[in-house]
Amino acid sequence: MAGEAGQANYAAAKAGVAALIRSLAAEFAPVINVNCISAALIQTSAVERMPAEQIRCYVERTLLKRLGRAEDIANAAVFLASDEAAYITGENLYVSGGINPAL
Repeated sequence: MAGEAGQANYAAAKAGVAALIRSLAAEFAPVINVNCISAALIQTSAVERMPAEQIRCYVERTLLKRLGRAEDIANAAVFLASDEAAYITGENLYVSGGINPAL
């Protein structure tokens, strides 16, 4: 993941979570699968208070040209908790509308 100016604390926290997920996956395997969902900007009341131009610029960077919705995150969580994800562990699932997490 690439950092952004003024976001060192956020970038460090995200990197820490990624490392934590891998460590927990190693500790709890093969009994428990441990994964993470990294959400992009999700349409919430907090986001709705952001300047419209800032939201527009973000949406333009996504391939799907929209903000995420709560159900997008919920669907990812349901998938990771399902038997269909039984062979997935130690992963960070980006629910991002196609925005490059490295940018």
